[in-house]
Amino acid sequence: LITVDTLRLDVGFAGYPKPTTPNLDRLAERSVVFDRAYSLASYTGKSVGPLLIGKYPSETVRDGGHFNKYGPENVFVAERLKAAGVKTMGASAHWYFAPWSGLTQGIDTWDLSAQPQGGQGDNDTTITSAQLSDAAIRLLRAQSAAAADGGAANFFMWVHYVDPHAQYVPHDGAPDFLG
Repeated sequence: LITVDTLRLDVGFAGYPKPTTPNLDRLAERSVVFDRAYSLASYTGKSVGPLLIGKYPSETVRDGGHFNKYGPENVFVAERLKAAGVKTMGASAHWYFAPWSGLTQGIDTWDLSAQPQGGQGDNDTTITSAQLSDAAIRLLRAQSAAAADGGAANFFMWVHYVDPHAQYVPHDGAPDFLG
């Protein structure tokens, strides 16, 4: 499962005519794309948890903070899969996606190695997608090696990207629409 925080609809695989997302477009050609996905709330702290729980925000157990902390009473999709014998793993590069938030419930291996050392906030301008993709690839390689050695072959991986969250920060190799 790949989620991208505040990704807009002007992406190639969704029909946007400009080449704004060539890498995502190539991935979408080989993937299942949910073209009718809707956010359950207007910001991350209230929308990602319910997505992974499968309930409306009002039905989840959480504190009232801006960045909600989800309680162990919630049952996340990773918990259900883990209970069925599926290896669970994931990665993110934002401080909110640390285990304290409750969002990683049921995930066997959670990688935050792409998180910048400096502070992050609502208007984060760090670029972490390359490092996060590298972390995800390391997780996949480790899973492949474990499966080859007789470990669980079935797995669930969730990777959450945050780069497009607020103002656009130019990325190496991205089209220059401003120049």
